Amino acid sequence: MSEWYGPNPNLVRPGEIWKVSQYICTPWELSRAEKQSLYSQVARNFLEGNALPHYVMIVEAPEPRVELDKEWQTIFVMLLSLEIEYLSQVDLLIPTWISGVEQNLLAQTWNVLPMLSCNLSHLVGQRLPRRVYDMLLAVGCYYHGQTQQSPRIQDIHSLGLRVGTVPTRAHSKIQAFHQQESAWADVLTVPVAAYQTYLKALKFTEKILSNPEQNT
Repeated sequence: MSEWYGPNPNLVRPGEIWKVSQYICTPWELSRAEKQSLYSQVARNFLEGNALPHYVMIVEAPEPRVELDKEWQTIFVMLLSLEIEYLSQVDLLIPTWISGVEQNLLAQTWNVLPMLSCNLSHLVGQRLPRRVYDMLLAVGCYYHGQTQQSPRIQDIHSLGLRVGTVPTRAHSKIQAFHQQESAWADVLTVPVAAYQTYLKALKFTEKILSNPEQNT
């Protein structure tokens, strides 16, 4: 993982908040039929400009590579939503005075995903403090059973974050929100899958070209 305090402001760094681009890039342009089959309706609404903006917090950025590789670098992000009414035990509110963003944001600590860095639009607000970043990840890790100890509510509140008391898996509105956001995540995951397919095809082609006698 990158250094927390790096000298280069152009690097994508953990704890930063970025707006997701509405104009998604993939190694090849998807046809209308491919978009219909690969993207959920929620994702298509976003790509067509008929949905709220989405933001992400950078969880993990790749190590710097050669310039040609930067367009397709895969990073890991936590989804942030403007729909702050779905506060729960794992959907934590980040107030504007912490993020520097004009609106409060709902951190979906359960929803950490890979995406291509080229599909970030622009940096917003200010980089989250390290303790806030660590707490958001800790809440998500506990939800997914990766740690046994739940972060204490008083510790979450002491950082300025707000956490709900709603038991996530037992609340129908929260579950519906999670299903909606999981469907929206096609915006991020479809380009990653396309890039992985592109890499496999590229390696296969290189193998054929490097061993022409085996294919005659």
